Amino acid sequence: MKLYREHGVNPLGGCIPMLIPMPVLFAVWFVLANTIEFRGVPFLWLPDLARADPFYIVPIASGVLMYLVTKVGQMGMPPNPQTTMMLYMMPIMFTFFFLNLAAGVSLYYAAQNIASLPQQWIVAKQRMRRTAGRPPTG
Repeated sequence: MKLYREHGVNPLGGCIPMLIPMPVLFAVWFVLANTIEFRGVPFLWLPDLARADPFYIVPIASGVLMYLVTKVGQMGMPPNPQTTMMLYMMPIMFTFFFLNLAAGVSLYYAAQNIASLPQQWIVAKQRMRRTAGRPPTG
């Protein structure tokens, strides 16, 4: 913790916040896969929330939104090849995961990304304001 304080790094700024929605994601997947009442329930263009999106709209939207959230989250940070690789690889990987999952799971993840986009924007703007007077590192 002393090292975090000395360098002004938030220990919860890495992957830990991404783990918070994971239990909900697993719960939504389990409910949609095992609850009879949700079988055949249509929503917008989706004929069944318990089956994969036949048009692949929601999985692709989830991947694009994940890319945007990550890109906005990296604003004002020094370039890092590892995070740049994750910026491109994680949305592609998650898009392929969501192609065959229940559309409700992809819809939940897309909605969660839409909700986190303004938050990432605010955090990035504050970071850019805070580092505006500092010389670039790297």
